[in-house]
Amino acid sequence: MTVRVKVCGITRLEDARLAAALGAAAVGFNFWSQSPRCIAPARARRIGEALSAKVDKVGVFVNATLSEIERVAAEAKLSAIQLHGEESPALAQALALPVLRAFRRRGQAAEPEMLRYPCAAVLLDASVPAAYGGTGQLADWELAGRVARSRRLILAGGLNPQNLVAAVASVRPYGVDLNSGVELSPGRKDPDLLRAAFAALSRWGTAPGFGLQLDPLVPEALA
Repeated sequence: MTVRVKVCGITRLEDARLAAALGAAAVGFNFWSQSPRCIAPARARRIGEALSAKVDKVGVFVNATLSEIERVAAEAKLSAIQLHGEESPALAQALALPVLRAFRRRGQAAEPEMLRYPCAAVLLDASVPAAYGGTGQLADWELAGRVARSRRLILAGGLNPQNLVAAVASVRPYGVDLNSGVELSPGRKDPDLLRAAFAALSRWGTAPGFGLQLDPLVPEALA
């Protein structure tokens, strides 16, 4: 089984290099000004340029305008966009880069929107009021498993070396997003936890995938 790993909340070159060396398909840079993991576009670009072109560089945005996203994406040399707020389908469709659309939902009622949203993949995070990721709380794995049967889904929300294999076995996601569960502090990854997370996946028989391999839109999800 191939599961692509995205290591998000990157602020340090050494963390990005270790993630890439371990087999990460992507690293994530947070450009939301209120996040403790917020990074300047120029710094994100320098980190990204030090990595292999096979590793996708994903920019995380929360309720930013189209022009803001395009400006930062160009400056940081991003390869994909993650929308983590209440962005409209029209905004996602206006972006030239592949889009990951994050949802913070629970229960069956959220499923139709996740299946219809025009994006390359959906990301399910924990449902925490007024929080936009990085909370350490678990997402709704039951909802994630249902959606993952119909389209590419990246599972986020409190994943760590202890629960990662159980999450993958339960949900069977296209990818997983590691953030707070492999940190020493916000924006600073723990090398031992990162290694343990990849080792856990390897022991379970999971192979890392190179890059997220995302098309701008996924036609079967829009039919």
